[in-house]
Formats: sequence, structure tokens, C-alpha cells
Amino acid sequence: MPSAVTEINAGAQFSRSSEENQISDSQTRAFKIVLASPSEFVDVQATCGIYIGNPHPINPGIFCVSFDARFEGESRMVLLATFNYRSTPSVQQSGESKDPKSVPPDIRPANWSTSSTLAEVPKAVWRKRLSATTFEGPRPAVNPAGDMYDGVTALEPIVSIKIDQWEPNDPTRFNLYAGSVNLETINLGTLTMTPGTVMFRGVSTQPALESWGTEIYRGWRCTFEFAFRRNRTRVRVIETVEDPETGEESEVEKVGETDIGWDIAVPLSGLNVKAVTPANAAADEEIFAQPLAHYENKVQKGFFNAEGKFTPNANGQYQLPFGVSQGDRVSAMVKVMEYREGGMSLARASAPVALKPNGRALKTHDEDGELINEPYVYAYRVQPGVNFTTVFGLRLF
Repeated sequence: MPSAVTEINAGAQFSRSSEENQISDSQTRAFKIVLASPSEFVDVQATCGIYIGNPHPINPGIFCVSFDARFEGESRMVLLATFNYRSTPSVQQSGESKDPKSVPPDIRPANWSTSSTLAEVPKAVWRKRLSATTFEGPRPAVNPAGDMYDGVTALEPIVSIKIDQWEPNDPTRFNLYAGSVNLETINLGTLTMTPGTVMFRGVSTQPALESWGTEIYRGWRCTFEFAFRRNRTRVRVIETVEDPETGEESEVEKVGETDIGWDIAVPLSGLNVKAVTPANAAADEEIFAQPLAHYENKVQKGFFNAEGKFTPNANGQYQLPFGVSQGDRVSAMVKVMEYREGGMSLARASAPVALKPNGRALKTHDEDGELINEPYVYAYRVQPGVNFTTVFGLRLF
């Protein structure tokens, strides 16, 4: 055991620097240790009662980050020990700024940084300008005939997030989660990111060794990269509604703007439809978007007999072609002019037509070209989903 340990003023100093808008304080404490013999072994930290990670007794906002010891001059009996204290930048945690060095690396809060950029993305919904300052509500990007416009895009922000964290266990387990999206709501600062809006882009790691207190910590310094995309889109969603009188809950499909994130918005459309008997068609179903019985190259009302012979009758109903039953999958059709004798005929559609969830053609516009039924637009998840909080164990708070 050393015969004497004394804190001295020689070599002690304090400094403050401000670089890149970050203030950093540094301070040193010096000790003189007198050995009992030249061959005595000394644990400098235990002898002086200071360990890496301890706060400064006068300035508790800085922490011991390193120390060194050397003999004084040619003496083999006197050691000079210097302990270096420093503050390090960190994000704000739980309303107050905490120095990362105040806790061991395996439970130390993560540091994060963000950057924003714009990306061009496809859009299926837009707003029509009505005047210099007013716009109508969100509408599907369709023309008066009900055809979807191709190539409609918009610029939207993509927030890149980097999170630095000490990881004590093998981090290669994270690699295969690249491309996954979050299943839970995540809060970062004042940014609230709902499920499906954050994508894990990858992680970079490097081995690290750190001393803190009396322990040596071996692990990895990991940098996780995420991308946040809000992607607010008008789609149909299922909401649970409670009856105010009975208190019973039921699921109701509603149309509204929702943050779909990395999901994709797809209008229900296709080049094929499910056939429906015209007499049984609902008011919002387009019977002329499916094959109908023709007579002399024109679509006419009438009846089929048991042998399949069609007889026109203006007092009858439009009919499906003989042999086609309700529910059959048939080609989507559009009205065309019968050029030789006049009247109306049907031809196979060259572009997808709007559909209902039951597969039948949707009647989107009336005879005046006014939108009467919005196309069905649903959001679909194409990326795998995981619980980021459980999988990555990020110490953000």
C-alpha cells in the first residue's frame, strides 16, 4: 500500500471549447502517490478513488474519461497520476441533457441524428385547383371517363435517421432485418412515426473496447440507419365503431387520408371482371363493362331460349352471353359504336377498369361525366414488419 496519496494543484487545468456549435468542457486532477517500495504495484484508480465514468466532485457535468501515471523525474518512489474529465455531446433524454459517460456503455442511451431530403413518388390521389387560393378535396387521379392517369408523381420528404449505440452482443443478428418496417408507433424527439412508416435500411458495426468503472467492456459500436416516410394518402381503411346506444362495436370501412408509409396504394382495377346478371346488378355496378348478348352486332335487350337462340325484345333485359353465368371471370369491356348499322356494341377494354371488392365493375361516373363513386383505393404492405423496439433494443429514452 502506498505510504501517501495527495491531490496536488500542479498539472491541474480547466478548458472549454465550442466547435461546430457544441460546447465541451475538459478538466484534469493531479495526484502524487508515494510508494512504500520501488517494486510496489499500484492500482492507480483504486488508490486515488477515481474510476472512469465518475463525475467530477466540483463540476458534476463532466466525467472521467481517461487517466495516466508516470514517475516523477528519476524517482522510483513517487508517481504522478493525472485524471482527465470531459463532457461529451448527447441527445436530450427525458427532458434533460445527460452525458453518455455517466452510465456504463451496455445501458448507455443511444445518440441519434437526422437529415431530410425529397423523393419523387407515384400518387393515385390529387386535389383540383379551384381558384388562386382554394382547392377541392382529395380525389383519385382519374379522368372524366374513369381512367386512371399514369405517371402522376409528387415530392415528399424522406427523413434519414442514424442511431449510434453500444451493443454488447453479436450484432450480425440485425443484418437480415434490412428492408423491414415498424409494427409499433415510435417517438423520436417530437417526431411521431406510426406503424409502417419507418424502414430499417441497415446497420454498420465495428468492434469496440471501453473501460468504465472497474470493468472492461468488449462489444461493438453500431450505427443503425432508418428511413421515415409519412406518405399521407387517401385510402379505404377499416375502423372499429362503437354504437352509442348499445355499446356494441362493429367494423366500418371508411375513406380518409392516412399515413401509409412504405405501404403502396393500389386502386382496385383490372382487365377482367366478375360477371353479374344485369337484372341483379347494384346501382353502383357498371353492366356495360362486361360482355353482353349481341344481336346483329349490337347489344340489345331480349331473351335466350333453352337452345341458346337470342330473341330481341325492348321490354326485356340485357343478358349475359349464352353460357356465361353470374360470377364467371370475363374480359372487361367498353362501349363502342357499331359502325355498319348503328347502335352500340362492346369491345375488349385496352386499359384496366375500376372494380368493386366483389370483382364486379364499378360505375364511377354518370352520363354527364360527374364522379358518383370513387374508385376503391386500398393500402397494401409489401415489406416485412417487425417490432423495432423488441428486435433492436434501441435505448432512445
